Amino acid sequence: MTFPQADVRVSRESWLRQPAWVCVLVLLCFPTHGHAEGEDDVPESPRDAKWIQGIVDDYRAKLGISQKVDVEIVPQNALLTSVKPVDDDASTFALLIEESFLGGLTADDVRGVVAHELGHVWIFTHHPYLQTESLANQIARRIVARDHLVHVYEKLWQRQGTTGDLERLVGD
Repeated sequence: MTFPQADVRVSRESWLRQPAWVCVLVLLCFPTHGHAEGEDDVPESPRDAKWIQGIVDDYRAKLGISQKVDVEIVPQNALLTSVKPVDDDASTFALLIEESFLGGLTADDVRGVVAHELGHVWIFTHHPYLQTESLANQIARRIVARDHLVHVYEKLWQRQGTTGDLERLVGD
């Protein structure tokens, strides 16, 4: 059965004049409008502890880390970012990020920081005597791109006034 073209156009135009239907149509057809496929919702500024905690929890699951890791944004941290056991049996860790350092990080940088610090937790819970920056980065590269780690080291070294060997620390 075919319909005359004019009838279809009239029906379509009258239907689209209904504002509620337009909103429903847009929501149904474009639910992720403005986001790339698979992209996380990123806050205007990746300085939100709750957003960072979500990354920590996601990465813990991906790395098979059963210990709880709580994010703390602190006024000062001599290492700028670090992780440490909170209790004697190391069932809980604190991931500490200095507030002013965090202010200069992008969302991808934050992901790199989290992955690296969780690399230290993974080592601590699997091979506690093998703690190295290089090994923490090997673990981190299971879940983030090398570039995320490189950018973090560049910012860290700029802030500390030091340099290092990225090939040795992050790999090729």
